[in-house]
Order: sequence, then structure tokens, then C-alpha cells
Amino acid sequence: MFAMKLLFERLCHFHNHINMTSAEDEEEYGLLLIDSVDKRYDNKMRIKIRELCKDGSERVENRYLIEDPIFVDSRYRHLSQMVDCVAYCIRKKHRNKPGNPKDAEVFERFYKILERRISECRRCGIKIFP
Repeated sequence: MFAMKLLFERLCHFHNHINMTSAEDEEEYGLLLIDSVDKRYDNKMRIKIRELCKDGSERVENRYLIEDPIFVDSRYRHLSQMVDCVAYCIRKKHRNKPGNPKDAEVFERFYKILERRISECRRCGIKIFP
């Protein structure tokens, strides 16, 4: 749950940043699509996430995340698959360096593409947790 809280805070910071810097009058809202594990676990997480959305965390108040997360089987959602790929690439960069030099080169190229997008939103980007 601690990891979910950190992710929640990052998403809140991101939406606050986007809505403060946007030139448009319309506010941007977020919807959480979360990889489903099983009904029991999903319901347990749904309750915790609703609490975060309603009450915020110790550091962040939620203004833009819609409070009811949607649990999906990532096999059927391309966006979930893309998120998994991005997370895997970031992990390879910061945690498990590939042993094969050819793999390391490929992951480095992928990471450079991601890094540009991540750095556009400072304070909301990657959180490296020990």
C-alpha cells in the first residue's frame, strides 16, 4: 500500500502541475486503471484508493483523480501493456542493469526516449525508492 500511496502522490502532483500550467480553461482529470489480481485483492485496494482520493495522503490533497479506480486484466488493455513496458525499461535503467551489452544498448535508447518525457514534469517524474 505504501507504493500505491507514493504513486497516488505523484499523480496528484502531476495533475496539479498540468492544471496550473495549462492555458486552457478546462481542467484535466485522471482515472486510475489498475491491473486486476483477483476480486478479493481488488476490493481491498479499491477501499484504500478511495480513502486516498477522498482524504488525500499526509502530503497531498486530491483534486483531480476520479475516486473509483477501474481494475482491468492487462492482457486485454494495450495501455496497461505500455505502462508495463515503460516500468520495465525504467527498472532496467535504475535497478537491474542488463548483463548483455546489446540489451544494455537497447534499454539505454528506450530510456533516453522516456527521459525526455519524464523530465518535462519535474517533481512528478520518477521516484527512486530504496
